[in-house]
Amino acid sequence: MTTHKGIVLVPSDFNGVDWIQKLNQAGLDTLGLHSGGGPAHNVYDNLGFTATDGFRHSLVAAHLDWEYELHASSMLIDHTLATTKPELFPKAFRRLQVIPDGNWCISNPETQQMIRENAKELATRLPSSTNRYFFWGADKQNNDWCHCKKCQSLTSADQALMTANIIAEALQEIKPGAQVAFLAYHSTFEPPETVSPSPHVFLEYAPFFRCFHHALTDASCAINRKHRRILEALLQTFSPERTHILEYWLDSSLYDRVNHPPAKPVFIPSVVEEDVRFYTSLGIRSITTFAVRQDGEYFATHGDKELFQYGEILNKYL
Repeated sequence: MTTHKGIVLVPSDFNGVDWIQKLNQAGLDTLGLHSGGGPAHNVYDNLGFTATDGFRHSLVAAHLDWEYELHASSMLIDHTLATTKPELFPKAFRRLQVIPDGNWCISNPETQQMIRENAKELATRLPSSTNRYFFWGADKQNNDWCHCKKCQSLTSADQALMTANIIAEALQEIKPGAQVAFLAYHSTFEPPETVSPSPHVFLEYAPFFRCFHHALTDASCAINRKHRRILEALLQTFSPERTHILEYWLDSSLYDRVNHPPAKPVFIPSVVEEDVRFYTSLGIRSITTFAVRQDGEYFATHGDKELFQYGEILNKYL
């Protein structure tokens, strides 16, 4: 059983910070590299130096694992085709119009083949030291998956899992044993209903809308009661031992994406520890958190106490 204890960052977080050193000092072993959320984008351009062999070699030298966690909709299907090949793209449920900035019609064989080939290119250009691959759909809360006649019976989670299964099958051709994430997040934050995961697909649970003032086990918090129920339901389909948690305990961008200095997130050590205790009690051995906008300016303003508290908590339970 492989254990992962990590941080997820975007390239700008390295401005003024030796994050490789900080990860080692905090006792963390896995770095997630994120190209950003929001509008569709070219992940290679956004990843910049973190997508280079030189940077990956520095992680090897520091005995750190790395993974790329990407909203890769624009890399998996060419969205400029939405006008000339609308059948490849999702149809909105109200008027069945094409959603050009959404994901895809996963029931279309041509779409499936395009995703297979593009996923192989992504995995080749962005190798992961863990052989885990995180190629997510569009970063939207809704209006991103398909409701055409062939897809109308499939939930968003079903369609996202079908996509992960297709990618996982394709990657076996070039990365034997590759594992692909099904991301429970936004519109897919629910158990799939009619689709089962491939043996090469694992759960990634990202509770974006959770409450950080209370632990997931705190029955007095209505928000977190829902999040706990969803996780426990998901674990009826996915193996806990292979499940990955993507949290937001250190994510400054969750509170403010533009102002300077970056905002300090809500980080209550007792809440984080109870969450980690709960996750690991379920058999989960892989936990990371976003720490976006924790750059040199952030640490100069707020310090790094919470980062090291996070590392201490993970090392107590993992």
